[in-house]
Amino acid sequence: MEEVTAEMMKQQMTDSEWNKVYDMSRDRNLYQNLVDSLFPSIHGNDEVKRGIILMLFGGVPKKTVEGTTLRGDVNCCIVGDPSTAKSQLLKQVADFSPRAVYTSGRRAVQLVSLRLLLKTKSHLTL
Repeated sequence: MEEVTAEMMKQQMTDSEWNKVYDMSRDRNLYQNLVDSLFPSIHGNDEVKRGIILMLFGGVPKKTVEGTTLRGDVNCCIVGDPSTAKSQLLKQVADFSPRAVYTSGRRAVQLVSLRLLLKTKSHLTL
């Protein structure tokens, strides 16, 4: 995978977009401003919002010295009391992030169960 340089990014942006990103990069309160602006209709949950921001901006594919390739995908699992906007937060991320995949607890359990069933059936001898 080719490393993306600032110049390559600049070529894909309009001058207005580039200037906005440049101004943001000089903002000492950028992290808090992103937290405050992420999901403004959901009050509180700042720690969860911080985690989501780090998830969105983090994750770089790497190759270790041993030759192992690490995908760089960041996963997020939010656990908490009912009606605390967990699903709403993650569904909204899946709406605007091209790499995001949303799954609920029920769906995840179904997928794991199906995988175990298929694995077990493949080892059955008749």
